[in-house]
Parts: sequence; C-alpha cells; structure tokens
Amino acid sequence: MTDLARLISTATPTSQPVILPLETPLVLTGGIPVTILVGVAKIDDTQRKAYFRLPGDDCRHGSILWKCCGYALMITFVFDDQSDFKLKELIPVTPAFWFSDKFTPATGGSPQQGCCLQSLPGSYHFDVRYDEVGASNVLLKTIDPQIVVTPQ
Repeated sequence: MTDLARLISTATPTSQPVILPLETPLVLTGGIPVTILVGVAKIDDTQRKAYFRLPGDDCRHGSILWKCCGYALMITFVFDDQSDFKLKELIPVTPAFWFSDKFTPATGGSPQQGCCLQSLPGSYHFDVRYDEVGASNVLLKTIDPQIVVTPQ
C-alpha cells in the first residue's frame, strides 16, 4: 500500500464544525438591531484580517453584506474574546456611517461599540484598530473591512 493510500484509508470524519474562509460575507437582511462579534485573525506572520461572527456561531466572515429594506441598520459590535489581538476601537471612514464611543456594559463583559448605517446602497468602510504585540513593543495597527449595502 502506498503512503497516500494508507492516509486515505485511515482517515475518519470528525464532528468538528467547518469554519468558512474569511472571504465569505456575513449576510444580514431586514432592519432589526443585531449583535455582531468583531475580532482580528492572524492569517500568517504578516497578514491580519478583521472578522465578524454572530454570537454562538464559530463561523468567521471577512465582511458584512446587508440586504436593506428601507430602515437603518443598528449593530452592536462586541469585541470578540476569541480575537487573536486586542481590539482598541472601531472608527468610521465612509461619511454618513456612525459609531458610538467604545464602552463596557455596566454588567461587565467585553467592550462594545454601537453602529448605525443608513439604507443607501454602497460600500461602507471603517477601521478596526488593534494592538499587535511584537518582540519588544506594542504597535497600534488598523484594518479596513467593509459593510456592503444592497437593495433587498
């Protein structure tokens, strides 16, 4: 038996969840408020990517796609405890895209920021600022993810 045949014949399926690549957008529809966990994933030694996921779901998404229905989108971004790096803040880049100041709930838990996005189609960019711990110092870095708004 060849090495390849041995590897194939001894492979057994596992019940671990399949994590989609970060290129897959998190799709939202409608106009109800939503809570989204945000973090930064370490892809390799030099590449970092912001991700989004819903509470209770391990699937990480690299962007958000919102199919609007005439209302504004209200998001509470919760800084994910599973992030590879410590998030500092989210800052809007695109005009007409609003974020609250960072806050920690009175009941405790992870820092959060509120966000409001109008229902005009387009791409809305914001900065995710985070600390990257180096060998001798901590650097503040920025990643630019986006929310894409499309008509429903």
